[in-house]
Order: sequence, then C-alpha cells, then structure tokens
Amino acid sequence: MGLETGSKELAKKHLKGKAKPFDPEEWPSVIREAFQIFDQNDWLPCITVIMGLPGETSDDVMETMELLDDIWDKDFFIVPLMFVPLGASEGEDFFSRDDMEPEHWQLLARCIRKDFDIVPKLIEDISVMDDISAVKKHGYHLLTRYMMRRLEPHIEAMEDGRDPSR
Repeated sequence: MGLETGSKELAKKHLKGKAKPFDPEEWPSVIREAFQIFDQNDWLPCITVIMGLPGETSDDVMETMELLDDIWDKDFFIVPLMFVPLGASEGEDFFSRDDMEPEHWQLLARCIRKDFDIVPKLIEDISVMDDISAVKKHGYHLLTRYMMRRLEPHIEAMEDGRDPSR
C-alpha cells in the first residue's frame, strides 16, 4: 500500500487520484482509518513512503513522520523509496542520497527501526505457516539481532539527521 506522504499539501499536489473518493487533504485521516481496519482484521500491510517528492519541504517530511507516529502501534512493514520521475512527473529531478536533508535521514531511520521491530513477528508467523523447525527459527532470530546490532551506529547517525556513510 502506498502511504507515500503524510503531508496534506503534497497529497493535494501528487495524490489527487489516489485519495479518491476522498479529498487529498483528508489523506492522513484515510491512512489512520485504514490502519484501524487492518489492525482489527489482523492484516500486516507492507507500505511505501516516498522521500523527495517535488516541492517537498522539511515540514512535509515531519508530517510524514507524525503520521507514522500515529499508526506506530499497528503492525506494518515499511519500504522507503526515493522519488523517481515517471508519467506526469517526467522532467522533475530524481531524488538521491545527496539531496537528503536531516529529516529524510530521520525518516529512513524510523523505517528501519519499524521493520526490525516487525521482523520477529514475521518470523513467528512464517514458522507457524511453513512449519519451520525451532533451530531454523532460532537462527532467523539470531540473524535479525546480529543485523540490528551491526546497523545500530548507522541508525543512530540517521536519527541525528546525519548521513551514516560520512
């Protein structure tokens, strides 16, 4: 599911058809309500957010993080994407790591944290569905913890609004 942005202004500019039958300004409310429904029905959605939509400001990124905060207690997997000009947006610039502001790094860190929070639940769900052995399941959990430990300094840099590679 494409959450894309929590900004009403960017939703008005870029998500007119996506929000139908609602007004684009209602987009954050639509997302909140959708996540209530997902949660009540034990759905675990995979969502995307787009960083670097044309005209995006630091305030827009903050609104996206605030919307994520509003649904944080729900289960979901999140994939952050960088803006790629397609269709009606052709002619716009690609968004890259060099374009990222501190708020983009903070948003990326939140996405990574959320995904690592949900991975243990996914491992449990998959082990029940596919009858994975206890040893294999334990291995998945160990691998997840190892990856998180290795990523922690980089995530902390992003939470501080810094490019972790510099």
